[in-house]
Amino acid sequence: MAFTNNEFDMTSASFSLGPDPDVGIERFYNSNNIFNIVGVNNSKYINPEVDKLFDEQRVQTDFAKRKAIYDRIQEIVWNDIPVFPYCTYTLPGAYNGEVVSGIFDGEASNREDFAFAKPVKA
Repeated sequence: MAFTNNEFDMTSASFSLGPDPDVGIERFYNSNNIFNIVGVNNSKYINPEVDKLFDEQRVQTDFAKRKAIYDRIQEIVWNDIPVFPYCTYTLPGAYNGEVVSGIFDGEASNREDFAFAKPVKA
């Protein structure tokens, strides 16, 4: 009922985010994603600058420039606090090192973007 009828002051939910922020983050903060269904902008957060930045990052092919855009989005959203992330967790990751390398170089497999993954030559 919380998401379909907007009958809430606060809810608690768990969402999985993809390796690319466009897959997992934009749905929560872009005002074009305000729908009465689970997994979108249920807080009805509207910030025209954030919407504009999401549009800019979507067509940006330079990794560093795209990251700078997301850094700015993160700064704005943290200041506005439309959603309060009260906990986070890390999922374990595994791979076959005889087949691929460059995966899970960071501390959290659920934030891996696979940008540096390379097949191992046989």
